[in-house]
Amino acid sequence: MLNHVALLTFKDELPDSDRRLAAVKLKSGLEDLAGKVDGLLEIKVESILTESSTADIALFCKLENEQALNNLKTTPLLFNFKSVIDSYLSRIHTASYYS
Repeated sequence: MLNHVALLTFKDELPDSDRRLAAVKLKSGLEDLAGKVDGLLEIKVESILTESSTADIALFCKLENEQALNNLKTTPLLFNFKSVIDSYLSRIHTASYYS
């Protein structure tokens, strides 16, 4: 099984109200991909992180393999909220590992 983690960081100039709205949209949109992407076994988004966190949102995925990760990254469903990603996020850090 392939585990994939993405840490998302909002743009510094983004007001708190926009951060909350973006977090809800991202959580809803990403978790809605469950059962819709071939090889995606589980997806979870955490948007309430501790103050010591250096990211604003954490995405956790369990996938069958690297092809499934590619399916996730290229699904047209992801582009449904690409404007949210482009408008609100400054950085996305990812890591994948087998377990």
